[in-house]
Amino acid sequence: MSRRVFKNEEERKEANRQKQKSWRLRNPDKVKAKYLREKKSMMSKQKEVRNSIFYVYLQYNSNGDTYIGSGNKSRPTHKHRNQLWLNAFKNDCTIKILGEFTNRQDAYKEEGRVIKQIGLHNLINIKHVNK
Repeated sequence: MSRRVFKNEEERKEANRQKQKSWRLRNPDKVKAKYLREKKSMMSKQKEVRNSIFYVYLQYNSNGDTYIGSGNKSRPTHKHRNQLWLNAFKNDCTIKILGEFTNRQDAYKEEGRVIKQIGLHNLINIKHVNK
């Protein structure tokens, strides 16, 4: 088998693209498997990044209701909550990030400290439970 000689770099790249395209058309199962492996790897990396920073946050509304929480990047703006939270904050919620931490334990400690400082009786979830 003789080796093909290309006139220039662009011609070589185009031939390579055609060869790859031809291979993908002949091997759709391998292409799909590779895509799924890459997608799983990418999702794992995204989850790792999302869960590598933890926040302590304060949520409050114009009625003076307050909620202290902790969680990953998306938790402060997360709307899938229990009915008590939805009644207080669904349409009127201001969020303030109180701290950013590299591990969950430190975030929990800070959340506990802030709750102690504000007082359990001043938190919306405790107010509703006691009604």
